[in-house]
Amino acid sequence: MERGMLADLAGAAPGLYSFRDSTCAYSEGEELFRELSALASRTPECDPALRGRIMAWHGWMSYRRASYALAGRILEEAVAILEPLDQPGDTGFALCGTGLIFYSLGQSDSLMQAFRKAHSYAARSGRRDLMARTETGMGLGHYLRKEYEEARARFEEAIRLYAESGD
Repeated sequence: MERGMLADLAGAAPGLYSFRDSTCAYSEGEELFRELSALASRTPECDPALRGRIMAWHGWMSYRRASYALAGRILEEAVAILEPLDQPGDTGFALCGTGLIFYSLGQSDSLMQAFRKAHSYAARSGRRDLMARTETGMGLGHYLRKEYEEARARFEEAIRLYAESGD
């Protein structure tokens, strides 16, 4: 498959699932991104940033299906690909997925570490939606720690950022 077609597929695929919130949709999304990841891995001319972005979405879909161990491995690999390429938005997105896995496992310290790192990437990228996502994640971390005032402040900041971003 030529590089342009792979990029087009990878660019369109997240939109197919962003508006559907069901196990069936995430199952289909996980399968699609698994296939795209495999294709990107065996396509020598595939841009590494595109491969990392595909893997980040694959990890996100796996997380949504509660396949935490699989999602963690995929997201870790995505971050390893994206960090050296200076892809702050995509790296931040992958780290947010990692943070949510820690939330699901009740690991507040690891969650906070992942979301703080994601927040620094989000700030570098200038993406308000990603900054809001990191604020939400840190709010979840404070909530797990029973730090309810801090959690509320983070959630309020997330709402403000989401409003500014139009999401």
